Amino acid sequence: MFYFYTIVKARSHNKTEKTKIKMSNSKATKRTFNKLIKENNLFINVKSAFNGMIDGCETFNNGFEKVEQTDHCINNTYGINGAWLVNGGRDYFTHYENETLIGVEVYNACGSFVLATTK
Repeated sequence: MFYFYTIVKARSHNKTEKTKIKMSNSKATKRTFNKLIKENNLFINVKSAFNGMIDGCETFNNGFEKVEQTDHCINNTYGINGAWLVNGGRDYFTHYENETLIGVEVYNACGSFVLATTK
């Protein structure tokens, strides 16, 4: 079973409570990505990125790294260094899970990356 945890605020008491969202039967979407970026303990694995020198995507094998914030192109990076979303329905999302991490894998014309949080 594939589970994803997110923090939500209870309206009546202004308390934060941990809610479990079941994602095994659901499709990963941009909404799933948006919920994930609100987590505190995020890791990113950039698999490929666009390189203008070769006019195409080049692959990387860096593994997971702690997410660093950026102010560059907020509409496309969502404040995450290494992430790039094309937007306009041209991003493809799939679920990702390994022994210690759970998250979303993103593919588009500018590359691919996995954004995940600890289980």
